[in-house]
Amino acid sequence: MDGKDALVYAIPLELARVHLVENAATDHFFHLDWKGNRDGFVPSGTSLRRLMKKRESSIHLPLGEDSLQLQFSEALCVSPETPVFEVAQRMNEWKTDAAIVVDDQNRPLGILTDSDFRRHNADPQFQLSAAVQEMMTHPVSCFEVSIRYADALVAMVEKRIHHLIITQTGTSEGAVLGIISDHEVLLEQALNPTIIIKRMERAKTVARLKHTAEKVELLRRNYITANVSTTYLLKMMTQFYAGPYSNAIRLAEKHLGPAPCDFAWI
Repeated sequence: MDGKDALVYAIPLELARVHLVENAATDHFFHLDWKGNRDGFVPSGTSLRRLMKKRESSIHLPLGEDSLQLQFSEALCVSPETPVFEVAQRMNEWKTDAAIVVDDQNRPLGILTDSDFRRHNADPQFQLSAAVQEMMTHPVSCFEVSIRYADALVAMVEKRIHHLIITQTGTSEGAVLGIISDHEVLLEQALNPTIIIKRMERAKTVARLKHTAEKVELLRRNYITANVSTTYLLKMMTQFYAGPYSNAIRLAEKHLGPAPCDFAWI
């Protein structure tokens, strides 16, 4: 191996599909990160943007949890008169790729996304001082709180949209409650260690942190089923649980204020 720490095998696509992806003894592992021919199904962690470009694409729901109810995130809402540069600053602060433009009753009027910024930056007439209502995308598609994984996935593909706005009524006549991105829809099914840790670090509520932590147990069971090395498993679990603890402290300090003394870990 010439000092390398990995062996790379070239396996014919169809052979890999039959013996790895469609094999009941291995599909729980390989189905999550399958990088073969994407026609006909959407593997976990794959962006919907590629699928949206295919008008006739069929969809297969990963893991079969098509009835799973999705959790939505808190939405960044701005007024129509807010300058574009201010919206961009707030999007950076929130670490979000979208801002919802709302009226004085918090009803959605439009949405401004990273894609809108890229599109308008190519326009020589574009000015950062312009009001956000001049470059927002509208009208918007709104959905109810009870939206399921399958419905969210289909809506994004059919409407060619990357964000679902959740309102009290499921229409633009209701107040905004939150937002779901295409990234979040697919991450809901992802059991990739790196993705789970990042989601723990970015969780903005205890409920979201708890929801993500539950995936750690599912991943742990999958590792055990796959006979993963105990040493590796213990190292991974240590990293996993460090995330919820650290973020739980951060969320507690957000509500209770700074801790009166330094923390000691035992």
